[in-house]
Amino acid sequence: MSSAASSINDVLAAYVAGREKATRVVAVVAEAYYREAKGKREGLRPVMDVIERAAPGLVELVGSPGKPGFEIRLAQREFPKAYEAELKRAVEAALAGGGKRETVDVDPPAMDNGERKTSFVARIVAAVRRMFSASA
Repeated sequence: MSSAASSINDVLAAYVAGREKATRVVAVVAEAYYREAKGKREGLRPVMDVIERAAPGLVELVGSPGKPGFEIRLAQREFPKAYEAELKRAVEAALAGGGKRETVDVDPPAMDNGERKTSFVARIVAAVRRMFSASA
């Protein structure tokens, strides 16, 4: 395991233990996700899914002057508290199972009136899953 992967895991473990803020997790995971080759970053995909869903535009790729590639820049805002439980579940899944996508609960957080906000795509995916699970 590389030292970069080790430090990412240290930050993720510290977040689960309550010693690190969500904003720090967003910064470390986004940097590692966009820096790593495709095969190595799949373990971080569930965490990035939550980050992108919870705070679109929180992480931005900017052209880097003087060298090829991109720099990662964080917006000057906090990660939404309503998504922190979902982020914690995704981080736990990434630590426990290498970030297998099916281990992450992708339900959105509860709304203030007690209802769940469900996107159109999530409802379609749920319907397709029900079709295939009923036929099996």
